Amino acid sequence: MALHLILPQFEAGSIVPPSHCPRRDCRGKMLRLHQQVVKPVRDSPDRSVVAYRYQCLTCGRTFRVYPHGVSNAHTSRRVQHLAVLLYFLGLSYGAVAEVMDALKVYLSKSRVYEAVRSASFNAPVARLPILRNVNVPHRSNRRVVLECYNHKVLLELTHDPTDRLILTLHTASAEDARRCSELIQPLAEALGIEMQVGNELVRAVGVA
Repeated sequence: MALHLILPQFEAGSIVPPSHCPRRDCRGKMLRLHQQVVKPVRDSPDRSVVAYRYQCLTCGRTFRVYPHGVSNAHTSRRVQHLAVLLYFLGLSYGAVAEVMDALKVYLSKSRVYEAVRSASFNAPVARLPILRNVNVPHRSNRRVVLECYNHKVLLELTHDPTDRLILTLHTASAEDARRCSELIQPLAEALGIEMQVGNELVRAVGVA
């Protein structure tokens, strides 16, 4: 049985124009588009997005506005959330970095640490001792073997046709998948991650 953890789509073209200057000592509303800037982003796969640089006509300062899912960090938010998810499922910073590398989304140990420390949640989230003992098969092809409740499980990273990033935990039984789902649900909700239990992944209504 499989537990699918579905991270949001990467919306490279979705930039919302700002309504005011972000500087606390200004907050001016007279803005103009100053230039477009190409920004490399570490995602799955790595890609580049266009950020807009605006100038405030009140204070003269410039600032960038990024597409949905991107910030001034080098890594997309969904990849950061993936690292945070793996850490809160019981893996150490080093183990998360090893798993991310095997899943073809390289993130250094220090970057994992930064992602975890900068993560914010609406409610307290407990770290769950669910995953341990990372084993990366030779030529893993985005697959990692771990232990979950003393059973070996397969962790796999894939994309669906709508560019959603999907982390799938292949468990020994349907009961294990449901148990993991119940434990992970508060964390997944805090990170904006959708969950589905079942061997077949069901696309959301209205998604092409």
